[in-house]
Amino acid sequence: QGKAIDVSDPLLPVIQRAVANSEEGASRVKALLGMAEIFGNDLPQAARFTQKVQEAYDSLLTYGAKASVAKYAERLK
Repeated sequence: QGKAIDVSDPLLPVIQRAVANSEEGASRVKALLGMAEIFGNDLPQAARFTQKVQEAYDSLLTYGAKASVAKYAERLK
């Protein structure tokens, strides 16, 4: 818990730039969803999708990765 995850992704510099140029919260989610290389152009326009991504992001900020994954896994039962 609290340890960094080593990321090996060719889009890492683009993702890091989006994170660096946005504030934490809705602004960050919007910046990341604006990456057409990952999400295309249609998906970020879908209100239900963006709402669910925002909820997941908020959960990560509030509860951390382990608790957030456990919470979502519980919903699948």
